Amino acid sequence: MVENAKQKALEVFGSECKQNADRPPDLVIGADTVVVFKGHILEKPKDPEHAKKILSELSGNTHTVASGVTLIDRAKNIHTFVQTTKVEMAPISPSMIDAYIETK
Repeated sequence: MVENAKQKALEVFGSECKQNADRPPDLVIGADTVVVFKGHILEKPKDPEHAKKILSELSGNTHTVASGVTLIDRAKNIHTFVQTTKVEMAPISPSMIDAYIETK
């Protein structure tokens, strides 16, 4: 997650520098987030059924959301950090989960 955030920021910074060689960007922010539940990183859902399984597991439980963030300034200084948050999810009914998944 941290490395993904850094690579995203470096890619955007490089692209912006190529497009505007005379003026590098003031700040580029790259981020990547994962959900951790019961010690396991939950992957992004592969399909609606997988999304339903994940949301059903999280329903009524507490999980951790961790985001890796990279900041690159005009002088090419790179600052990377991780921010984690505990999330308490209220119970969600199966019909509410289905309705949410239908929004894609």
